[in-house]
Formats: sequence, structure tokens, C-alpha cells
Amino acid sequence: MPEEAEQVIENAPLEIERQIRGGETRTLYLGETAAHRVLFVVVTRGGEELRVVTAFPADSRSRRFYTSQKGTTDVQDAGNA
Repeated sequence: MPEEAEQVIENAPLEIERQIRGGETRTLYLGETAAHRVLFVVVTRGGEELRVVTAFPADSRSRRFYTSQKGTTDVQDAGNA
């Protein structure tokens, strides 16, 4: 899933939330991969570099939210990935 997490970040994801954890800012994104899978991706920034902390498939409610915000209908059900 590392490549997919990078695809989400490169694909203009929705910024959902920011938190400070252990002195670092972590940002939660909701976005789409090249294969139209919708994932949550948590990243932190170290200088100019982004580091993926974790990534996981979005549930059906979150996929619907993403679709409504982005105006896309090509998203893939996580169960079909």
C-alpha cells in the first residue's frame, strides 16, 4: 500500500484533520489512488519531506463523502480491491 498512499497524496486529497502527536503535526487525508480506491492517509512532514505514518481503506460512508466532495463516481469499493 505504500505506492497507493503516495498516489493519494499526489492526487489532491481532502484534508480531514490535523493533530499534534509527540511534537509533530500529523495530517489525515482522504483521497483516491490511480486505481480509484479511496484511502485515508496520515502523514507528517520532516523538513521538505512527507512521511506516511499509516494508510487504510475508507469505509463506505467515507467513500460516499469523498464522492460528494470531489464529484467523482469512479471510486472503487474497498471489498473489490
